[in-house]
Amino acid sequence: MSNKLKTKTTTKVCMGITSVFCSCWKFFRTKTPIRNVDDFDYYIWDLRSQCENELHYKDTVKNLPFFIKEKDKDEDTNTINYNIKIGDMGLNYSLESFKKKPEIPVHLRQPISCLIKHELLRKTVSSHSAAKTVDLKLYKEQKQRDGHYARLHKRNLS
Repeated sequence: MSNKLKTKTTTKVCMGITSVFCSCWKFFRTKTPIRNVDDFDYYIWDLRSQCENELHYKDTVKNLPFFIKEKDKDEDTNTINYNIKIGDMGLNYSLESFKKKPEIPVHLRQPISCLIKHELLRKTVSSHSAAKTVDLKLYKEQKQRDGHYARLHKRNLS
């Protein structure tokens, strides 16, 4: 049997209100069609139930101020973590601070090698002009009309 302290009724009410508020915040921030980015997460817990006895509770939690807010920035994951203490309740929520692009649907995804091939083909086609075909009969007739063909023939005959 554990000797941990039980949660107070006021703490349970605060945790319920906070849970509803954070659930709405998460829904409107991450699940709406306008902003379909999952960059918010939260966790709510009771500080009193983590203490083993009343003496430990008085030493660790009760001596702290009623409201404390701390901000931690994690450089590796580019995430901002907020730790909030309200009475005997603890709230931890995190926000990813970089901007994400909307996710590409699964049926439109292609392997990277295919994307590279398509991009190389597109660049090659756009940088090279189409080959010109020459109709020799038309070229010869045009040169004869200009008199150029006759002059070349006269040079070769002499």
